Amino acid sequence: CVGLSVDDIQVAAHPPLLATVGNTYVIAEVMPARLDDAVPDLSQFRRVLDATPGLAGRLSLYLYARTGEGTLAARMFAPLVGTFEDPA
Repeated sequence: CVGLSVDDIQVAAHPPLLATVGNTYVIAEVMPARLDDAVPDLSQFRRVLDATPGLAGRLSLYLYARTGEGTLAARMFAPLVGTFEDPA
């Protein structure tokens, strides 16, 4: 959905997962050098949303990278509901 490859995803701590804090997010850890390269692709967001009924009509993608000891950088994308990006 954001132009990264499967090799850019880190899975040592956890695989990509669904989590909710009221809204459901797909959360994935990515390689630090690739976090800034993420660019939302609306057609891919629509394709994934249409193919995944468990998302209940909403796809928000939260990506983060470990940037130092105890430090994270994150970006959140939900372009189908009007939030192209919410940098965190």
